[in-house]
Amino acid sequence: AVRERLGRWEFPVEGVVVMDGQDEGVYAWITLEGGNATWAVLDLGGASTQIAFEPRGAVEALLDEQDHRHELTFAEKTHVLYQHSFLGYGLMRARQHVHQLVEFMATIRASGNKTEETIGNACIAMGMQRLVELKDRNVTMVGDDVGSFDGCLRIMELVMAKDAICKTKPCSFNGVYQPSVLETFPTGPVLLLSYFYDRLAFHPRRSQLPH
Repeated sequence: AVRERLGRWEFPVEGVVVMDGQDEGVYAWITLEGGNATWAVLDLGGASTQIAFEPRGAVEALLDEQDHRHELTFAEKTHVLYQHSFLGYGLMRARQHVHQLVEFMATIRASGNKTEETIGNACIAMGMQRLVELKDRNVTMVGDDVGSFDGCLRIMELVMAKDAICKTKPCSFNGVYQPSVLETFPTGPVLLLSYFYDRLAFHPRRSQLPH
């Protein structure tokens, strides 16, 4: 479909492909590299989220054993990046996972019977409600009596599989190896893209957030 659309305006379409998720963070990293500093890039999309940075210290041996290593030569210098694309953990997809998990837990509490059309969801602020489209029905999720940061955090830890087996430590979440940013990139600048920016740009205390 993309080739067909571009072809209408006589664009060369031989090289048109859908970018692989593993390349998204890397290309974002490349666009920033122009000075002496190297950046860490975090990109929160709708269906996936990407991270790419150049870790410092003796981590190359671990990167060699993983599929997260991306080596490139840029500006006459060779860089070894850590990159990973977390498919299913973009803002929209992760939100769907939260709703599905909340509905599943409500079903368990109902002893397997069909749950009510209104379900409490700790990730919705108290006094607020949201119409949620599930696979087989629509339900209204409300924050009354249950909406709280701590309650939502417990749900998010399940969605992000924080307790998943970590074969090569350290891991970020879902059992995925990632060098510690604090240890291997302690002072470098970090760029937050897409929904990360959208959620922070209009934060009521934006001026108090770290830069």
